[in-house]
Amino acid sequence: MEKTDVTETYEGPLYCDVKGDFFQSIEEILEHYAEWAPADRPTRVYACEVAPLDIPIVSMVQDYIQDNHYEGAEEDISDAKYEALSLIVEMWCEGTGIESYDKDPNKYVVMDWSQIDA
Repeated sequence: MEKTDVTETYEGPLYCDVKGDFFQSIEEILEHYAEWAPADRPTRVYACEVAPLDIPIVSMVQDYIQDNHYEGAEEDISDAKYEALSLIVEMWCEGTGIESYDKDPNKYVVMDWSQIDA
C-alpha cells in the first residue's frame, strides 16, 4: 500500500491513531498535543474523507413494501415516484448538516513539532 505525504496540500478533517481522535485542522492537533512528551506525540495523522448523511430511501421503501404488501407491489410504483422521494430525502439529508469522517489510510500528514518545541 503506497502512502502519500500530503503535508503541503491537505486542509480538512484529520484522524490521529494515538487516541483515535478526529480533528478539524493541523493547528487543533498541535494545540491538543503541545503539552505531551515529544515521544508520545503522533508523528503522522491521516486525512479523512467526508461522508455526508445518505439514507438509501428507495431500497428501504421497496424492502418495506415487499415485506408488508402484496407480491410485486414495489414494482407498481413508477421510477418517477421513487426519484421524487429520493430527491426529497436527499435535500433533507443535506439540510441536516450531518457529516461523518472516514480515515483515508493512503493519505497522511507528517507532523512537524519543531514549531511547538522551539
